[in-house]
Amino acid sequence: MSLSTFDTTREHRTLDDMRALVQAIHQSPTTQQENNWCEWKCSDPTSSEGLTGIARTILGFANRAVDVAQLACHGLAYMVVGVEPQSAPGVVVIDLADLSKKLKSYVNGPRWTPHYVDYSGVTVLVIVVEAPGRVIASTLC
Repeated sequence: MSLSTFDTTREHRTLDDMRALVQAIHQSPTTQQENNWCEWKCSDPTSSEGLTGIARTILGFANRAVDVAQLACHGLAYMVVGVEPQSAPGVVVIDLADLSKKLKSYVNGPRWTPHYVDYSGVTVLVIVVEAPGRVIASTLC
């Protein structure tokens, strides 16, 4: 499977779904282009350069036109760090709460959720960005 054959007709939220996305990126040819619902980087998410790159991508995904975003994965977008076509170096694992806190200093508004995915002996960071304009229901206790 490659990214060009990845199922974009539904949301991908489970760890198995995200692992399949990571695999699709990794198995894609090096000529594979990023698109408006999926980008990847092999930068260090703990460095300021890595954090600003991730933040820019989250903001870009959150500011897509709603009708364009809905064309793939029901509007969700995926920022994948630690894999690219034909390369999977992984990332240094840090506490997701610490990562979220650091990213929120750049990105406060868009809804996104970070996940770690084990793939081919390394750990990859997958950030799921909610569809622009989507209202997320919450339950108050």
